[in-house]
Amino acid sequence: MFILTKLAHPFGFRFPTIANLHAQKDCGLVENYSILLALKRFLQIQSHAYFKYLWYIVSASLILPSAWAQTIPATLSWTSETQGIIFSSPVIDEKGIVYVGSNDNNLTAFNTDGSIKWTFTTGNWVDSSPALSKDGSTVYVGSWDNYLYAVNTDDGSLNWSFETSSYITSSPAVDLNDRVYFGSMDSIFYALESNGSLIWEYFVGQPVFSSPAIGDNGTLYFGDENGTLHAINSDGTVKWTYEVEDVVDTNKSILSSPALDTSGNIYFGSGNGFCYSLSDDGDSASLNWKYETGDRVDSSPVLGINDEVFFVSRDGYMRSLPTFSATSENLPNWEVFVGDVFYSTPVVDENGRVYVIGYTGGGENHLFAYDANGAKAWDSNVSSPPFEIPSVVDSSLLLSDDGDLYFGCFDKKLYCIELGVAPADSHWPMFGRTPSRNSDWPANELTISISNSTGGVVSGDGIYYKNSLVSITATPHIGYSFAGWTGEGVASPDSVSTTVSLTENRTVAAQFSLSPLSLALSAEDLGDRWFDTWMGTVFQVSSSSWIFHTQLGWIFTHVQGTGIWAWQEEVGWFWVDPVTFPQGFTWVYSMERWIFLDLEDSAMPRYYDYENNSWLSWP
Repeated sequence: MFILTKLAHPFGFRFPTIANLHAQKDCGLVENYSILLALKRFLQIQSHAYFKYLWYIVSASLILPSAWAQTIPATLSWTSETQGIIFSSPVIDEKGIVYVGSNDNNLTAFNTDGSIKWTFTTGNWVDSSPALSKDGSTVYVGSWDNYLYAVNTDDGSLNWSFETSSYITSSPAVDLNDRVYFGSMDSIFYALESNGSLIWEYFVGQPVFSSPAIGDNGTLYFGDENGTLHAINSDGTVKWTYEVEDVVDTNKSILSSPALDTSGNIYFGSGNGFCYSLSDDGDSASLNWKYETGDRVDSSPVLGINDEVFFVSRDGYMRSLPTFSATSENLPNWEVFVGDVFYSTPVVDENGRVYVIGYTGGGENHLFAYDANGAKAWDSNVSSPPFEIPSVVDSSLLLSDDGDLYFGCFDKKLYCIELGVAPADSHWPMFGRTPSRNSDWPANELTISISNSTGGVVSGDGIYYKNSLVSITATPHIGYSFAGWTGEGVASPDSVSTTVSLTENRTVAAQFSLSPLSLALSAEDLGDRWFDTWMGTVFQVSSSSWIFHTQLGWIFTHVQGTGIWAWQEEVGWFWVDPVTFPQGFTWVYSMERWIFLDLEDSAMPRYYDYENNSWLSWP
C-alpha cells in the first residue's frame, strides 16, 4: 500500500511520465505498482484541479524507506552547530576553510575539522551566501542589516562595509579585478571596488533577491521580483532586459540565480513555473526554449557534463533537460520526484551525477544521488543510514575539489559529507559556479615570453575571461627588430600588435632579432642601448640609422652587404667593414681613396693620408 501525505502545494502540476513510474517501480520505491499506475491514469484525465492536487499528494508519498539494496558511497565527516537556522550557502577556500552565514546574525568560518575558526557578527540575519575574493584573502557577504561586508579571511576582522537602503539576500559576485557586484531589496544593483568604494549603481525598480552571474566580457545577469532578467554591461549601462510572461495565479518573480554556459546562453527559473534558456545576442536576448512545471522555480539551475541542465521546481520534481532544443518548448530527458526543494540548488560531480536534498514528508529529508541518465544511484533514507538530515535544507549544495559535500540546515548545523568525487568540469556545476561562489565567467591565462629572453618587451599577458580576444604587443629594443610570434591562437603572427583567441590557457612567445645594422656590426648587447662591435663601442638611439661612436662621435649609417657606409657632416660618406676597419683603414668617398684611421695611438682620432703623407685630425 502507499501512504497519502498532505503537503502544502498549490493546484496545478505537470504529471510524472509513465517511464518515471516504471523507473521508480524498478528501484523498489513503489508498492502495489499496478494499482498506482491505474490511479495515475484516472486522475490525469480529470479536469478538476482537486484531482490534479490529489495526484500530487499520491506522488509525494512515492518515496518510502528504501527496501532495495543500495550502497551509499558517502560518510558523515562532521557537523558543526551555529546559533541560528542556516539559509546561506557555504563557500570554501583553497585552505579548506568553510564560510557560511546564519540567522544568529553571524558569518562563521569553520576549520577543516569542523571547529570554529572565527565568527563575524552583523546587525541582523545573514541569509546571503558568501563569495571569496580571487586571492581568497577576503570574504564578501550581505546581511539583513542593509550592509555588504568585506571580512578578512585570516582573522574575521572587518575590512570595510557598504550600506544600502534595505536588506541584502542577494549573494555577491566577484570579477577578475576583484570588483564586487550585488543587488539589494532597495531595488538597486551595486558595483564596488575591492576597497568598498562605489563604482556605479543601477536602479532596477524592483527588489533584487536573485544573485548575479558574470558572463562574457563582464556582462552581469540577474533577475528581479517583477519577472525581468537584466543584462548589465560592466560599466553599469543596460545591455538588454527580458521580461517573462504572466501566468494566471502565479507570481513571475525571478528569485533563481542564472547559470551560464560558454556559448552565451543563460538559464534561470521564475515564479511563473517556467525554466528558461535565453541567448545573449548582444543588444537583445532571444528565447532558446522554456519548460513549464507545476509550480515556482526558485532554485537555481546547474549544468551537467552531457549538454544538460538540471533544475528543481516546487512541484517536487528535479528535471534534466537538454541545453539545446529544436523548438521553444523543450522536452525533458527525465524527471524524478525529490520532494520539497524551495531554494537549495543541486550540484553535479565529475561523473555527471547530480545531488539534491528534498523534504519528502513525515519529517524525512533525503539526500538523493541521480546518475546523468536519470537512474537513482542512492538516497540517504535507508534503514541504517550513514547520516541523517533531521530538518529542511534551503542552503545550496557545495562540492569541494577534495570531494566533500557541504550544506547548511534548519537544525542550525553545517554538514560535511565525504563523497570522494570532485565537482563536474562543466560550465556551471553548482550555485555560484565554483566552490568559491564568485559566480564569475570561466577564465584562462595568457603567458607571454621572449625567445632567448632578450631583444624587446611584450605586453598583454594575464588572466582573462574565456573566449576573450586579447591584444598583445611586442616592442623591440634599440638594435633589434621584431621577428614574429610563436604559439597557438595568434591572429597575425608577423604583426607587432595582434590578438590571441583565449579559448584555453595559452603560451605565446615573441621573437626578436638583431637589426640589420646590429647584424652588420656583429653587435653584442651591453645593455642600456650600448653595443660592443668590430667598429668599437657604439650607442644606438633608435632602430634606425644613427649611432654614437665613443671615439668618432655621431654617425649616420647605411648597411650595404657586409659593410657600412657611414656619414659625418665634416667628413661626408666613408666606408667601413669588418675586414679593413679593424686594420685601421676606411674609404673616404669625397677623397676617393683609402686612408688610415688611428684610434689607438692618439687621445683624439686622426687619419693618415698616404697620398699627401700627412696626419689629419678627425673632425
